[in-house]
Amino acid sequence: MVNRIVRSIRWRVRILNMKLSAKSSETPCSICGGNKFVKGPNQRLSFQTGKLPWCLSCWSLERHRGLRVFWEGFDKSYLKEQSVLQFSHDPAVIP
Repeated sequence: MVNRIVRSIRWRVRILNMKLSAKSSETPCSICGGNKFVKGPNQRLSFQTGKLPWCLSCWSLERHRGLRVFWEGFDKSYLKEQSVLQFSHDPAVIP
C-alpha cells in the first residue's frame, strides 16, 4: 500500500515537472489542438524533427497524431460498409 502511494506521488511530481518544462509549439496537436509539448518517454525527442513529441493535453505522441491525420484524410465512404475491430483505446482513432 505504501509503495502504491509513493509511486502515485512520484508520478504526480513528474507530471508537475513536465508541465513546468513544457514548451509551446507552432504546430498544434492534431488530436486535441493543444500546443504544449514535452520530451517523450525516456526523455527522447522526435527522431526526424528533434522536436518535443509528447502533447501535454492529451498525452499523444507523433505516431498518434500522424495516424489521426491519415484517418481524417481517408475517404469515409470507402469504409461505410466495413467493420473494424479496435483492440484498445487509441487517441488517434475516434471509436
